[in-house]
Amino acid sequence: MNKALLTLTLIGTLTLTGCGAFKNNLGRAAEALSSGNYVVTVWSGDKAVRTYEVKNGFINSEKESDGWFFMHNGKLIRVSGTVTIEQQ
Repeated sequence: MNKALLTLTLIGTLTLTGCGAFKNNLGRAAEALSSGNYVVTVWSGDKAVRTYEVKNGFINSEKESDGWFFMHNGKLIRVSGTVTIEQQ
């Protein structure tokens, strides 16, 4: 609970300061704190080769990579390359 309160306090403080970079990343921070429904599609050229439906989950970016990872049917899935992620 204290971590959530600290996070909200920090967000509120930085929002009031008018920091442009912070405002651009505010949406990402809000998404990181809440789960959602997503459709992840992996592409090869103009053809969809794999589609995942993530229900009430999180999509996370790989650090220093073009990849993404998430849980699907109890398994960790990692994708990279041409990927589209649609929030439902």
